[in-house]
Amino acid sequence: MAAIVTLTTDFGWHDGYVGAVKGAILSVDPGISIVDVTHLIAPGAIEQAAFALFQAAPHFPEGTVHCVVVDPGVGTRRRAMVVRSSGQIFVGPDNGLFSFVASRSDAMWEVTRFHVPDERPQTFHGRDLFAPVAARLAMGMEPGRVGPSLDDPVWLDWPEPKETGKGGLSGEVVFVDRFGNFVTNLPNEAILATNDPGDGGGAGRDGRPPDRVGWTLRVLDQSVVVARSFGSVASGRLVAYAGSSGCIEVAVRDGSAADRFAAWSDHDVGGLHDRMVGLSVMLEPKPGMEQE
Repeated sequence: MAAIVTLTTDFGWHDGYVGAVKGAILSVDPGISIVDVTHLIAPGAIEQAAFALFQAAPHFPEGTVHCVVVDPGVGTRRRAMVVRSSGQIFVGPDNGLFSFVASRSDAMWEVTRFHVPDERPQTFHGRDLFAPVAARLAMGMEPGRVGPSLDDPVWLDWPEPKETGKGGLSGEVVFVDRFGNFVTNLPNEAILATNDPGDGGGAGRDGRPPDRVGWTLRVLDQSVVVARSFGSVASGRLVAYAGSSGCIEVAVRDGSAADRFAAWSDHDVGGLHDRMVGLSVMLEPKPGMEQE
């Protein structure tokens, strides 16, 4: 299998930064396959980059090396690190970027045996440190060669949903995509395993969940129908559904949930497309369906 290095950065496409990083990788081996995950992370948005990895990394083959450069601490004493998790390798600054794709028990190393050359500026570690290390790892270098084990990485906590007294779950919006859809921290299983008796008590003939699962999702004070997908509701309606990232999502069919809630509330929803949020969500059973 060809060596694969993915790139996730906040560099955008306006400048030559992405090209410089790719050049540094290909200078190690021109045969490396480089895949762009995204370069449109908001500047310095560590949480957004962490979630992009959460969405994309599981779908790459074993042995893939993910080079991530969202690095507001470049030029400071922040550490560089390598993580090995689920058969893949992650390279980047030690600032929490890998919190949603790895666990604290995974093998981690601090990059101390590779350095930015003295004659180069100390402001472009993506090109001068992370890219060469990622390329060498993709070509088979053992991660432990970068430096000593790292036992105290900077870590972001994934907000865990909480059970409610009515047998439901409370959580929050953790991300908003470019379409204005809300991604929550509530697992898909919470609705996929809950079938409405009115739908026959089980999944459809194609094995998918029925359109009505018998529960309601509330975002702030707004009630949202739980359904199979956008097509289950009329245009302009709010809908909650099992999302592609493994978490329940909220959308407006043919519209934007972010824009809808911005119009409905005084909550600070400006820039929802670019950052993690914290809008409260509550998954509740219909009256009469509460669990004891």
